[in-house]
Amino acid sequence: MPRRSCEQFVNSFRLTGIRPGEALALKWSDLNGVYLRVQRAQTVGADSKKLIASTKTGRSRVLPLGERALRTLQQHRVRQAKWKLKLGDHYRDQGLIFANETGGLLDAQNIVNRHFKPLLKRAGLPAIRLYDLRHSHATLLMAAGEHPKVVQERLGHSTITLTLDTYTHVVPDRQELASSRLKFMLALSGIATA
Repeated sequence: MPRRSCEQFVNSFRLTGIRPGEALALKWSDLNGVYLRVQRAQTVGADSKKLIASTKTGRSRVLPLGERALRTLQQHRVRQAKWKLKLGDHYRDQGLIFANETGGLLDAQNIVNRHFKPLLKRAGLPAIRLYDLRHSHATLLMAAGEHPKVVQERLGHSTITLTLDTYTHVVPDRQELASSRLKFMLALSGIATA
């Protein structure tokens, strides 16, 4: 996977919150205008072979893509088309958005070791897991005031409890903001605060 494609692969997590296995199984047919249908995931079978199966919950979901996410995918599609032309018949097109050099399924651990970790190092960032970008996506949405139900649906969780307990972390200034809001509401209702 070329370096630029890896950056676009990483951006897919950061900008959508999808699971790594879901990103690895995305097909261009899943992209419809500004909407991305997440309906399958790459898994590893008992024999260590990469397989495509349904999502973790067995349900699909449709995510509206922001301008930046859409632009990132469009740029990636152009690069992929050039690569396909260069390889000709040696490229076995499976319609995957993120494919290996010959059009097949990517290896997640290979991406982490050969591309993601070096990308973090070049950027001067601490080592994190690829999955941590999903956590960040949820946390940033919650910190921005997004409704937890929307975050749950974006992440494809079966329950809101899972979203709230696992994927959202209190951003330090949120506690102070909550105190300020409470003080304001109490003042509006005529209750004195110290």
